[in-house]
Amino acid sequence: MKTRMSHLASLVVLFVSLFLPDRAFGLAGNLDQPSLSFSADDQVLDREAVMKAICDESYGFLGGFFVNASTTLRYGGGTDDLNRFLKRLSRCRGARLVVVNQDSHIGQDATWRLHHSAWGNPRQFTVSINSSSPHFDKHRLVIPEIGVESGAYRGDRLPDILGEGLDCVPDERQQGSLP
Repeated sequence: MKTRMSHLASLVVLFVSLFLPDRAFGLAGNLDQPSLSFSADDQVLDREAVMKAICDESYGFLGGFFVNASTTLRYGGGTDDLNRFLKRLSRCRGARLVVVNQDSHIGQDATWRLHHSAWGNPRQFTVSINSSSPHFDKHRLVIPEIGVESGAYRGDRLPDILGEGLDCVPDERQQGSLP
């Protein structure tokens, strides 16, 4: 009888594991104001400076969404707003800024998008530029001095991110024009 019960219990466990869907618990939602998750263990990243850098009303925040600790924020401001955004974010202690061109997936109404994951790489902030946005002028883009790491760009040239290799105005030439 015990053998028969153990076989039956094994069959029930097998059935449950094969035919019932797995459940994953998480949190997701839309954002109507800029917000990010941060790693509680990171003592280097200046969270307050990051929040100030992403919350300027002049950037034209369009909305965002999050899944667990991964956040995407969309902005519709112009090139000058993007320049100010990049400069302010690049000056945050501990932040690593990555700038890429990604017209698809941003949406036609957005000029740029910020993606951040507090779990994956909590100090990395990826800014995706929609170079086809009517609010974006690639000839006025200013890329601030940012860390020379894989995927991060620095200096006068943004290598082929916007198609033809863009000569950018170095940050030093713009002193005083951006806060």
